Amino acid sequence: MKRKIIILHEYGAKDHYTALFHLQKKGLLDISEREFNLSSSLKKFIKKRTSFEFKRFLMNFFWLSKSFIFPISNKNITIILGIAPFDWKLILIKRITKYSNVVLHTSWTSWNDNFHPRKNIFLSSRIKSLWRNYILNCVSGVAAVTPTVKNEIIKFCENSLVEKKIEIVYHAIHDISDIQRIKKNDNLTVLFVGNIIEQKGINKIITISELNEDVMFKFIGKGKLSDSIEKSKSKNIEYLGYINNKKELYKNYVTADVIILPSLRRGKWEELFGIALAEAMYHGCVPLVTNHPGPATILSGSFLTKNIFTEDDFIDDASKEIKKMKGDPSYLSNLKREANMCASSFTAENISKAWMKLIEIEVGNVKDL
Repeated sequence: MKRKIIILHEYGAKDHYTALFHLQKKGLLDISEREFNLSSSLKKFIKKRTSFEFKRFLMNFFWLSKSFIFPISNKNITIILGIAPFDWKLILIKRITKYSNVVLHTSWTSWNDNFHPRKNIFLSSRIKSLWRNYILNCVSGVAAVTPTVKNEIIKFCENSLVEKKIEIVYHAIHDISDIQRIKKNDNLTVLFVGNIIEQKGINKIITISELNEDVMFKFIGKGKLSDSIEKSKSKNIEYLGYINNKKELYKNYVTADVIILPSLRRGKWEELFGIALAEAMYHGCVPLVTNHPGPATILSGSFLTKNIFTEDDFIDDASKEIKKMKGDPSYLSNLKREANMCASSFTAENISKAWMKLIEIEVGNVKDL
């Protein structure tokens, strides 16, 4: 019998659950998706005006209403809960999940200071107490995206027993088997994939492109700085826009040599575990990144950690590394192989094992599946 799973997320984040959908394809799970941020769901419908968004809003509204009034309707269902630390909406979710097996899924690396997205100035201590109680007494398991997240949650709960219910569950890569992993190319190509915004270090990439006119720089994504890239007169810059199709995106990984991610800390934001970096590395792209928690986790245990640079030194250090790869094909080839090996641990097949272990912890013997 398939295990029934509901992914309950603030906005919906399908890419975060690739490994779970991999298990569904194997016939082991029956997964439904719900969003608890109704205002966001309504805004999507108002903006896009599509029947799909309207149906999604209604589905979320009626499910949340039913679950709040009759929480027992979710009895014995496993709910994977994706919610930012100290969100007050946990008050409502606590009732909705009263009779469910709850797995808290989080990538937030900061649980004990002010560097988190949900600040409740007037009820801070009560909200934190609610969260601590929920994790200790209501949550059956915790899927922490990195070891740092796991350690932060243990510190926050002030109870070492919580460690027993936490598993490290990284985001997973879509494995499209008919795409070539590593390519040989005479022309060095540097690729950026993500939001085209200031905190992603877009201006640093443009500066690096000006210092390396014999190297091609490609941008995939969209954002406030898209126009400046699209209108660039530089012959070595190409803007490919937003690509939603994974297979098309992967083809661009294969034709690139370097994946660049010079993220910049801004306010509460820092680069967490971004799956695009691991995907690109899996297809042979050498990473050049700043010292943020997500990239550091992906590159840990590999000699590619030498390509983690500080924000201040990124332009100089990344440019030097690009010139070295450009001038030494053998060196580049070795780095590309290392990138592929480093990222192979993040395939859906491998990460699904961590999910299965976590589900086994909180619902019993997985062999029943």
